[in-house]
Amino acid sequence: MRAVITRVNEASVTIGGQETARIGKGFLVLLGVHVSDTEAEADRIVDRICGLRVFEDANGKMNVNPTDAGAELLIVSQFTLFADCRSRRPGFTAAARPETIDNLVTVEAPDLCPLYTARVIRNVKIAESPDWLKERLQSIGLRPINNVVDVTNFVLMELGQPLHAFDRSKLSGGRVVARRARDGETITTLDGKTVKLAERHLVIADAGQPMALAGIMGGESSGVTESTTEILLESALFQPSNIRATSRELGISSDSSYRYERGVDFDMVKTASDRAVQLILATAGGELVTELAEVCERVPPEKEILCRFDRVRRLLGYEVDNEAMMDIFRKLRLAVFDVSAESCRVRVPRFRPDLEREADLAEEVARINGLDMVPLKPVAAKVVNTLAEDAHWASQQLREELIHFGLYECMHYSMVSEESALSDKRFRASDLIRIGNPLSLELAWLRPSLWGEMLQTVERNVSRRNLSFRLFEFGRVFCGNAALFPEERTECCIMISGRKAPERYSAELEARYDFYDLKGLLESLFEQRKLVDYGLEATEDARFAPHCCAAIKLDGRVIGHLGKLAPEYTKNWRTADPVFAAVFEVAAVLNGKIRSLYYQPLSQFPATTRDVAFIARENLTHAEILKFIRQSGLKNLEKIELFDIFEDEKILGPGRKSMAYKLTFRNAARTLTDEEVNAAFEKLRKRLAGDLGVELR
Repeated sequence: MRAVITRVNEASVTIGGQETARIGKGFLVLLGVHVSDTEAEADRIVDRICGLRVFEDANGKMNVNPTDAGAELLIVSQFTLFADCRSRRPGFTAAARPETIDNLVTVEAPDLCPLYTARVIRNVKIAESPDWLKERLQSIGLRPINNVVDVTNFVLMELGQPLHAFDRSKLSGGRVVARRARDGETITTLDGKTVKLAERHLVIADAGQPMALAGIMGGESSGVTESTTEILLESALFQPSNIRATSRELGISSDSSYRYERGVDFDMVKTASDRAVQLILATAGGELVTELAEVCERVPPEKEILCRFDRVRRLLGYEVDNEAMMDIFRKLRLAVFDVSAESCRVRVPRFRPDLEREADLAEEVARINGLDMVPLKPVAAKVVNTLAEDAHWASQQLREELIHFGLYECMHYSMVSEESALSDKRFRASDLIRIGNPLSLELAWLRPSLWGEMLQTVERNVSRRNLSFRLFEFGRVFCGNAALFPEERTECCIMISGRKAPERYSAELEARYDFYDLKGLLESLFEQRKLVDYGLEATEDARFAPHCCAAIKLDGRVIGHLGKLAPEYTKNWRTADPVFAAVFEVAAVLNGKIRSLYYQPLSQFPATTRDVAFIARENLTHAEILKFIRQSGLKNLEKIELFDIFEDEKILGPGRKSMAYKLTFRNAARTLTDEEVNAAFEKLRKRLAGDLGVELR
């Protein structure tokens, strides 16, 4: 049997008068042709599509003869592995005239360029490439340029080694230097883009200025043109991480950088140069005038990996014979030695930098044997704790809820200065925990609260004229006084100030945050979390301005405070807007009692309202009135709204205020009558006057 591996343009293959295959443009195909009365026709097909011939020898073994290297050698080597063939890598020779050019190549950055080679070819004639070369490049989507450039692109695709050809007449001193760029240097690349370079970038320069971005793209000033007669051919090895970083930073990528970023074969550098010289001399004429000029920092050693057969079998999940494993390694051109019943050692050639450890060898065995050989096994699932039991999940949910309300999260160090720690008036120096080996005096104490660092962040924002902000922090705090707080707890601090909507206009633009915005934010947070017993109670706290502070109560105890910052904190700040803050214990919010939710359909029947107004003592709070009305047990009462408060000593007398409420009644099953509503309303009025001691109006 005879077979052909090839890459072709769109065509149909016909054998013996019958169409056997239709081939798409640029595809690499394997054709099987039985050698019989169609042998002559098969030869014509092979000659026409110009591929790699695979045939049986006298012993029945198949052989690959790359008489024309149109297909990539890596693909050929993989085909021979799967087809149990022997492959022969083509040899390239390039005879040079004995001429020496001093200092043709200099490498000043060997850490970034471990190997650099160059050759000089004179009297070349730049012209259009021959048809076979143009067709090969076009079949893989590359645009032919000229014979020299096309050869470098062809060899890149053929052997995987990037090359670059310089017009030597444009190189100052006729030589190249692989060096780091100097800060501020610029280069215009072949695509017309001018970039500013830094010392971290590797360039190929002449005696004066950069001529190419090493491993990425050549410079416009040294490119091969129709007037070029002498070229310097580069074939080199560059440090992959540097090429990757430079390509990303400058926004320039190419086929060359793609390969250098992933690593190229050290041993292919010279072979690719030989191959390119051979093709350039064949397509552009000229004479090779120098031997290979080579600067090599060091030859990288070949890695050795211990392969334990049982370990590979465990990784694969199925049985593979020891000899079968080693046979696969040998076909992959990996040297096998120190073989025992339990293991062997594998020497990895330099063209396989991806093989680094035992698991990589197991992967190669699986790939060659076929991934379909890996058995399907049921996954052993184990039930673990639910998300409700995950402490981090609950904290993260609370953090995301605060962000949902339009707040921006801050993050500060847990180590603070003593001044920052004591800015929270709840603590004294004896309550603080000092670090035994602090980095500095500014980081010598564990923060007792989030207060001090949040104040500093707000002050920094104000000093930079960011006067409208909504900030919060969520973190661990520490206290050395067990009578005051536990040693470690989680706290949340919120600070807001300035315009509510700085992106708006007219009256909305002038609206400023006040105490009730922060109060409403906390109430909305507690409502969203379905907390049952929460409330606010007027109080005084040294951190807040007089008569503008409230205690946050949850489940019958105080868990935090909110209010307007005390003037001593803000007196030196360049802002006319007050700053409002809230601090509360996170654990109390996470563990608070929550109400059950029950589905209630929307009523199809109308509601009716009644207004009640009364004069009450000045210290009677809205919360007390709401609680009293709700505990009165009025049937069909749906909603209570405060809509008016009036205070005037001349009219009402000292220590008195007028309050007015709207009560909404509704029944889900029917329309309420006036008699029912009036009866409930009069009952409430009598209780307000008798039990709450207010004067009805």
